[in-house]
Formats: sequence, structure tokens, C-alpha cells
Amino acid sequence: MRKKVWVRGMATLFDIQEGFLSAILDSQNDIIADEILGHGVQERLNICRNNTFITLRQALAQNFPVLCRLVGQQFFDHMAGKYIQKSPPTTPLLMTYGVKMPEFLEDFGAVDSLPYLADVARLEHLWNRSFNGPDTAGFDLETLNKVDPEKFEGIIFKLLPNMQLMSSIYPVLDIWFANQAEEGASININLDRGPCHLAIFRKVQEVEIMPLDPASHIFFELLSAGKTLGFATEQITEKYPAFNLQEALQNILQNNLIVGFEFTK
Repeated sequence: MRKKVWVRGMATLFDIQEGFLSAILDSQNDIIADEILGHGVQERLNICRNNTFITLRQALAQNFPVLCRLVGQQFFDHMAGKYIQKSPPTTPLLMTYGVKMPEFLEDFGAVDSLPYLADVARLEHLWNRSFNGPDTAGFDLETLNKVDPEKFEGIIFKLLPNMQLMSSIYPVLDIWFANQAEEGASININLDRGPCHLAIFRKVQEVEIMPLDPASHIFFELLSAGKTLGFATEQITEKYPAFNLQEALQNILQNNLIVGFEFTK
């Protein structure tokens, strides 16, 4: 690929920023920094590059501790370096850095023998999103008792804004639990035990991961998408005639997943 040539004195601020970022992420592009900033900056650039990669690798290791443990620190650092080059952060907040890690792992040939890694990374990222998600003011469930039963089909529940949903063909929750403590490392994981469906949400400062059956997972998805209770129930029972609406609603209410409701217009 032909490198872009920068002309000193004509470079815009965007050119300078783009060139500097390119030089930080790719050591082969040091020439760009010289062309924009002047000669003799490479030593300082190397220090900045090293510090940047160290900081971002540490952030990724903190955000994906199970992933790091599964592949080992040395390989994780190598993998993280490749990820940083491909997907540098777009915000100074690194608490949830790694949104594209699952997709990166799906295309990273070095982990083809561990196909479940992408979904493990997806679970960890959603855990982070829930932990760092918005707080809610709470909800008085007694207000539901005042709703006319004939209007329930048209009710639209507003679920926790920090709740995340995911599905995997692998038993990622078993893998996640097995790697939360040293003693968990001896747990045998049956990769054929999947699929699994999960709801990840935060109560106060504690993130919880709740396993769901396939019908409940679709039910949660429909409610999260703003569908009415009547529509969601109809869609589920067509595919899962044995779906128990009362149990599903009790599950939602007991876990305080509702923050409000409204009626279809």
C-alpha cells in the first residue's frame, strides 16, 4: 500500500492528528511523524508508543480477565496489541474498551482452535456495559396492581437500561464461572452443553447473570424492543406453546427488571 506523503506547512490539524495516531499504532509509519512534526522525534515517539500500548493492553486485560486467563498473559498481550492496532479506542474512557473484541476474535486465526472465545469476550463486554450502565430511580410495583386487567395486553414495559441480553451455542456462563477463582480452574467444561441464553443486569453495584430458557430470552428481547405484552406473548406462544407467561412475568418482577411502563397509543 502506497503511503501518504505529507507536506510540512500544508498539513491541517486533522492531518497531524491522523499522522500521529498512525505513527503511534504502526511503527512502520515513523516517517509520517518526521514529515509532519520534523526530524528527531522518533525516540520520543517510541516512548509514547510504548506507554500507549502498555496502557491499552492493561485496560483490555482488566475488561477481559477471563479471556486473559484462558489464553495466558503472554499470548493475551500479543493478541491485545493486534487488536489495538485494528481498533484503537474512540473515547478516553477505557472502562468498556473492547466493544469489537468478539468480532476480532472471530477473524483472528491464531485462536481458531478455541471457537468459544468470541462469545466469552462478548459476555465480558456486556458485563462491563451493565456495570457501567445508567442507574435507575427504582419502581413501585404496586402501581401495576392499579392497572385495569383489560389493558394489560397493550402495556409496554420499560426494562432496566443497563440490562444486556446474549445467546451462545457454547456454555459461556459455565466457562465464565469456572474462571472467577483459582479453584474454578479444575472444573470440567462440556462444550456440548450449550446453547445458553443470558440476561446480564446490575442491581445497585452488583452485576447479575441470569440464565434464560429460549422462550424467555425471546420474550425479554421483544419487551426490550418496546413491544406490547400482548404482542410479545402472541409471538412466543406461536413458537413455544408451553410458554408460561405468569412465570416469565414473576421472573421479571422478582428481579426488579422493570423501571416503568406505558400503554400503546
